[in-house]
Amino acid sequence: MPTTIQVSGTTKQMLDSLKEKEHMKTYDQVLQHLLTTHTDIPKSMFGAARGMLNWKKEEDRLKLHEL
Repeated sequence: MPTTIQVSGTTKQMLDSLKEKEHMKTYDQVLQHLLTTHTDIPKSMFGAARGMLNWKKEEDRLKLHEL
């Protein structure tokens, strides 16, 4: 599901520069690249936690999945 985020002009210029340098087609690819190379967040937090957590409510599972 696509969404819109706001960034400053400077941030957009930086994203544009990285997008061109890394030959990426979308900003989503740029952001995914940054997040996977500079954080310890797994690609799918829900997939990483599958079977390990006991949910008391469906809402709890949905909140984690949104991260």
